[in-house]
Amino acid sequence: MEDKLKMALAEAMSIEYQDVPEPENLCYEYTFSAEFEGALEKIIKSADYKYVSVGSRRIRKALAVALIAAMIMAASVCAVAAGRAVVRWNETQNDKTGTLDVTFDVDDPNGTAGEFSYIKPETPEGYEIVREEKYPTAYRVQYVNSNNKTVLYSQTGDIDSMGLGIDNEDAEFHEFIINGEKGYSYSKLGNNMLIWADETSLYQINGDCDMEVLQEMARSIG
Repeated sequence: MEDKLKMALAEAMSIEYQDVPEPENLCYEYTFSAEFEGALEKIIKSADYKYVSVGSRRIRKALAVALIAAMIMAASVCAVAAGRAVVRWNETQNDKTGTLDVTFDVDDPNGTAGEFSYIKPETPEGYEIVREEKYPTAYRVQYVNSNNKTVLYSQTGDIDSMGLGIDNEDAEFHEFIINGEKGYSYSKLGNNMLIWADETSLYQINGDCDMEVLQEMARSIG
């Protein structure tokens, strides 16, 4: 009798749970659509903002530029042909905040973009380094001269996962090319700044000195 009860119970349980899949069939890889992944990437880029002070204004950096000039496009085509990684600026003018909001895309089909490495510009004549900070994907250097003029240099990696807002309201603001890379120059209220990017880093040099000092430092990086 006991054996019959066990068999009946086993049969009843088998019927009850026959539609439940086996454990090994519960785990499988699901591939999201390209549209979903693209939308998710845009949300991630716009989610995390960091801030760096420049003079009396702030530059907003985040996990976040229209079509670039014909000269930049021509340079990009040449770079692709040569197998180099290419940086694309996605730019939107934000009239509400008075900033040029930027995110970056890095086209690197051949995997030529190198890992982050610390790059220091030449120290300007008459200046000395008073502070130097290194982080896993960031590098900061502060320079001061005898007249208390200050220059701040910043290098930040992972540009394809960042965004920034460049204050261009009531400022002298120009696009430029430095060492073959696109960037912008900024002058306002006695403060000057250069900002540009390559396939691995975003570079910023700013200070209350002459713009020529910053330009010489930027050229020394190339």
